[in-house]
Amino acid sequence: MCKPLIFLLLFLSVNLFSAAADYKPVIIEASKERIINDVFTLASDSMRGRKFPDEGREMAAGYIAEQFGLAGLKGINNNDEPYFQKIPVSKINRGETFVYHDGSPYLSGLSMHSFAATTSLNLGSHDSPAEMPVKFVGYSSGDMVGYTGKDTLVFFLAEDMLDATRRLEDLAENTGAKFFGFAIRGERKKLTDIFTSEVQEIISAESSISSHQYPDGVFGMSVIEERDWLYNYLPVMDNDIGVFLFDESFFTIFFEESLKDRHNEALLAEREGVLPEPIYKDLRFTTSFQLMEVVKYDDNVIGYIEGTDLKEEVVIICGHYDHLGKRGDDIYYGADDNASGTAAVMELARMFAQAKSNGVDFRRSVVFIAFGAEESGLNGSSYYVANPVFPLDKTALVINMDMIGRSDHPVGEAGYANVHVMSGLRRPLWRTFRRIDKSMDNIVLERAGLSFGTLMYYFGSDHYPFVKNGIPAVVINTGMHPDYHKPTDTPDKINYDNLTNIIKVVFAIAAKVADEPERFPLN
Repeated sequence: MCKPLIFLLLFLSVNLFSAAADYKPVIIEASKERIINDVFTLASDSMRGRKFPDEGREMAAGYIAEQFGLAGLKGINNNDEPYFQKIPVSKINRGETFVYHDGSPYLSGLSMHSFAATTSLNLGSHDSPAEMPVKFVGYSSGDMVGYTGKDTLVFFLAEDMLDATRRLEDLAENTGAKFFGFAIRGERKKLTDIFTSEVQEIISAESSISSHQYPDGVFGMSVIEERDWLYNYLPVMDNDIGVFLFDESFFTIFFEESLKDRHNEALLAEREGVLPEPIYKDLRFTTSFQLMEVVKYDDNVIGYIEGTDLKEEVVIICGHYDHLGKRGDDIYYGADDNASGTAAVMELARMFAQAKSNGVDFRRSVVFIAFGAEESGLNGSSYYVANPVFPLDKTALVINMDMIGRSDHPVGEAGYANVHVMSGLRRPLWRTFRRIDKSMDNIVLERAGLSFGTLMYYFGSDHYPFVKNGIPAVVINTGMHPDYHKPTDTPDKINYDNLTNIIKVVFAIAAKVADEPERFPLN
């Protein structure tokens, strides 16, 4: 156990003391041993980097919820998952495609990807691939004049995703083709970039939640209901069709010429007033198109301790628990980013629960949130702001902790924490931080201004969606290090003494804001 912190009147209001004449200070413990256990658990091999939709992310959310339950926090739901704010994510299974060249599998995955279908379609198997002629029809629908044939795979090029939609409608209505493949003309980015730029840009324009979306999915149930994502690109038809997306490497291998050369040939033919000759090529492949749309859920994990006369007003203590997951054989453990902040949220929940069990009541409610989906674009906090569990106009302060574990100072010197105070209450908050700083020997609090070096912390963490809505916020961190977003961000490198001190500071700040509404009014 770490040395207990005795909160005196300097830190907290008189509510922390007994009303009796011979009152004694209430001792609240911050346990370094618990904090170490939390970080090592979240940054373990079994949690695989805590990325959606991996099972390691689910394990992490479950662990946090379990700790909230053990601390005695109130849940936000009256069901068997009391601490989960479910974030709907539309996860489309686009199927799997293997293309065979000269009798052996050559391309799969992102070189030619089964995209979507108007119904569930499956062609071939690994033991018996399907065989089908391919016709390349260039850029104009005129190339398809007189063509019919449901057993031919028709390839075409498009300017962008919307142009591809128009071409699909035209080709599907005027031919008997059942399978189509297309590429984006002049597009040299990876197909994953096409999805995140072309598709997501269109989706995001209709979404007020975030311009950064989950990979392969749509953020927000309202968007799911309105757009149905990839299937919105398919024409409404009576017959069944399947659509592939392919890139230039596929075209070059199977048609033995580049897209650019083929395009130039087509332009020359059109100038001469003739239709370009179609290219035929036999193709053997296996593919599975799946119409099924599976809605998976990411989670914000939320618990709270109810206040007294101002219980509808809240102080939020938060940090994100997700990280980058597993890439190949490498696990991106994210011990500092952000198992450190998540461990702090859990320990602070225990400390406030301990205060309450010792008879200490706070006027405002104190809310603890472990946000999901921060790494994919602040999606967890953005979803909360769009769907607040506690009214935003009743939120007195948000304290966000992101990367608070690496105060790599020399032995014998006090550790530090950078404090960014934003959007209202700057003066009283920073004065309170300074008083706490002077009363503690083992930590130095540094006020961070807005500069090029601090922009990432200002815009790049879960306090920012609140700041955009005018809610006072503080983000605390210990700065960057060479292990940032690398597999080497491991729990053995955390400075647990300093992490524990930061948690003590946050407890003191949150307790004051929760119990002194006159000094820290709603913004």
